[in-house]
This record gives sequence, C-alpha cells and structure tokens, in this order.
Amino acid sequence: MWKRLDIVVKNWIYGTITTDLLETILCNGDTTQQVWNKLQEIFQDNKTTRAVYLENQFNQLHLSKFSNISSYCRELKNLKDQLANVDQPVSEQKLVIRLVSGLVNIDFNTVAAMIQQTTPLPSFETTRSRLLLEESRRANDSSSQASSFVAQYGNATSSTAPQQQQAAPAGQGGGSSGRGRGRGRGRGRGSPQQQQQSQ
Repeated sequence: MWKRLDIVVKNWIYGTITTDLLETILCNGDTTQQVWNKLQEIFQDNKTTRAVYLENQFNQLHLSKFSNISSYCRELKNLKDQLANVDQPVSEQKLVIRLVSGLVNIDFNTVAAMIQQTTPLPSFETTRSRLLLEESRRANDSSSQASSFVAQYGNATSSTAPQQQQAAPAGQGGGSSGRGRGRGRGRGRGSPQQQQQSQ
C-alpha cells in the first residue's frame, strides 16, 4: 500500500513540472521524498537570483508597456505572486504604490493624484476598479467626439450641395436665352414671309 501511494504522489509531481525539469530529476527507483528533495535543491539554489530579477521587473513596470489597465494590473499581480514564491512577499500598500507609480500616461494623472492623497491607501482591487472606470470614461468621450466630428462634417457637406445645384440651372438658362436671341435675330433678318410682303 505504501509503495502504491508513493507512486501516485510521484506521478502527480511529474505531471505538474515542465519537461526539462522532469528530465533533470528523473531517476529510476527514486521515492517521492527523493524527487521532492531534488526539486527543492533546484529551486532553493537560484532563489536569490530569481528574487533580484523579479524585483527589478516589478519596480520597472509601467503602463506604457501595455495596451490597457487590465493587462498592466494583471502583470503586477503576477510578479507579486512570483516574489512571494521566493520568500520576498510584497505588501498590499507597496503593490498599490507601484501600481500608481507606473501610471506614466497623462490621461490618468488626476486619478493617480486622488489615490495618492487617500489615507489610508485603497486596496489593490479598489485602485484597479477606479482606473478601469476612468479608462472606460475616456474611451466613451473619444467615441462621442469622433461621432460629433462625423456629424458636423456631414452637415457641412449637405449644406453646400444645394448651392451647387442652384448654380447649374442659372448657367443653362443663360445659354438657352442666348440661343433664343440668336434665333430671333435670324428670323428678323431673313424671314420668307417678310421678303414676300416687301415685294
């Protein structure tokens, strides 16, 4: 029974690690404890290096590297969790400060200032919600401005069309009246009825 349970746990460990890591630790006849010790040595060996790397990434994260607030906040949370895994936990207050510090976009300056002046600082989720609301409001404002521009352009185009249509008949009328005067003068000069009367 013990061997059967040991195999079950060992197979579970094998199924949750990467292929490269599996090939590194795989050895026929190892117990679950031996497999676990090998994994522990691998991760403990480079813990400090990973912590330094993750800390640098965390402190250099900025909104300008992401397409929206959601992806920016998601990466911050991911780095926070990874730092906790290497025994370098990030407090909620530090996470919020880092979130606000990375808002280099001028569109969020007002909201960032309001969050910084709040005592105590709001939670990470509350801060994220406020930023998402501001992002949504600005997107709606941009859409409204674009629609207003299109409407104004359409009105300007439709107002100039009747003027062009009114100008065309005036030119045609002038041409026909000119032709009419020409025909009238022709009849006055050489009408057959007038020639017979004169004779």
